[in-house]
Amino acid sequence: MEVARRLEAVLEPSVFDLKVAVATQSREFVDQHFGQTEALLIYGISDSECQLIRATEFPVPKAERSHGALPAKIAELSDCNAVICNAIGNAVVLKLMDKQIMPIVVFEQKPIRSVLEELQTQLREDRPLWMTRILAKREKPPSLERLLDEPWN
Repeated sequence: MEVARRLEAVLEPSVFDLKVAVATQSREFVDQHFGQTEALLIYGISDSECQLIRATEFPVPKAERSHGALPAKIAELSDCNAVICNAIGNAVVLKLMDKQIMPIVVFEQKPIRSVLEELQTQLREDRPLWMTRILAKREKPPSLERLLDEPWN
């Protein structure tokens, strides 16, 4: 199963600290199980900004919903750090964790904007471990040339 439609904003590559996907049918609330979602909205998040950067739809016949579209949905998350949904199967959690994508389950229908604001607050104030690890990987180690320029004692 492939993606049916994808809309994407053209942005600078490192504008955002995180990219998170939201499983949604309404486009306003986190209201879908990951395996059954017909759409993923991908947002870029920094401590001061949050922006929709991609929307992807997966029109899938009901008989295929649970497993047929999973490879396409997981592939769509290749540049994401987390996925927010109402529910997600254990096998999919393991696949996402193996790809270093954090599944975040929101049990009640929450407005997407509210969930993203919570992530921004965490980014600014009290980062969870998964977020700290992602951001630490982005910090570049000192270059060899810069180290060679330092005095050797």
